[in-house]
Amino acid sequence: MLEKIEELSLLRALSDRLAAAADFGAACQALTDLVWAERGAEGVAYVSVDSHRRAARREAVTPAQEFSALADATCTYELLADVIARGGTEVVRLPSFAWWLGLAGGTVIWAPTVLRGDLTGGLLIHTHGSDEEIAADCRLLAIVVAMAALGLDAARTQVREDFLATLRHDIKNPLSVALGYLDLIGDRLADGGLEADELRRCMQASTESLKAVDDLVANYLHLAVIDRGRPSIEKEEIDLGAVVSTVVSRFLPAASEKEIALTLRGAVVRVSADRRQLTRVIGNLVDNAIKYTPGPGRVEVTLEADDRAVVLTVRDTGMGLSAEDQAQLFQKSKRFHVHARIPGSGLGLYLSKAIVEAHGGCIDVESTPGEGSTFTVRLPAAIRLPSEPAADFVSEAAALEPTTSLAS
Repeated sequence: MLEKIEELSLLRALSDRLAAAADFGAACQALTDLVWAERGAEGVAYVSVDSHRRAARREAVTPAQEFSALADATCTYELLADVIARGGTEVVRLPSFAWWLGLAGGTVIWAPTVLRGDLTGGLLIHTHGSDEEIAADCRLLAIVVAMAALGLDAARTQVREDFLATLRHDIKNPLSVALGYLDLIGDRLADGGLEADELRRCMQASTESLKAVDDLVANYLHLAVIDRGRPSIEKEEIDLGAVVSTVVSRFLPAASEKEIALTLRGAVVRVSADRRQLTRVIGNLVDNAIKYTPGPGRVEVTLEADDRAVVLTVRDTGMGLSAEDQAQLFQKSKRFHVHARIPGSGLGLYLSKAIVEAHGGCIDVESTPGEGSTFTVRLPAAIRLPSEPAADFVSEAAALEPTTSLAS
């Protein structure tokens, strides 16, 4: 009787905690915290599994120092591959798994979450309990994970719905602007009263709005890759100076419209990097600098390199950030200055940080409210070729906008 009361008490506590969790990550953490506290285990981790994509991700762990071998998503799936290949739908003991995971002795229990016949993940419990204690744990965990599978699925579904709602919201405004200008062009062409200058302005506004939509969609699509682990990096030797120049030139019209002087100075350097991914990072930083700088103002982009590192700096005279905001800046979907109604998804910096770190670099910020912000990206040392020594360069795009210079 006491055993049944204990089971019911644990299940009620689990139900309450999962229902109160704000999102999927919080629900996973609530699950591992509760199992760790109630079963006296050395450590508990929850791993989500996508067998079709051969992906597994450590979603939560208690205490924090346990299961460090599961921090990498690729490594996690490889370590669990044998269990998953056998179906992984039964609560089982994995006697040798503690050694594989670098744990200090004991044994590991695998307690899978299964929903509608599909494996969605599982608990890994590290314990030094006796055979009798482990057998009792396995019986109870079979009940716990059955309830947890439903609760976690509800939390994941809510995240998915929030994601789609945010995507629809963020895309709606720039898309409406583009469609509005295209309708205007059509009406004026029908009336025969559209002048070349007006056409150019309308097309420019439409293009910028559609680029904003493209960037939003790209960020959202790339988010799924980041959330499953580190982003995929395809390195090649690139001229980073030319990449920065091309990206900055793209923002000249937006800067000019807000009376922001957009300047660029840097060194001709070659690096081993993913051109597409770094283009995304540079674009996110410059775009943010312009968006959060009320005109008139300045946005200065610099690129420097030596034998130790390549340093890209984006400095603006914009709204700036408090120390509290800076501490949360690179979190997913975190947005600031919402009162200004500036469009965005809150994903740009989160994605940028993941991409820079995947290149072996780092990104940080210095900011003062009301004075502006400076974002600094540091990448591994440049590849210098004898025929191309370091030199300042200025983008040819400077000539496109007299009020927006690319030279300091």
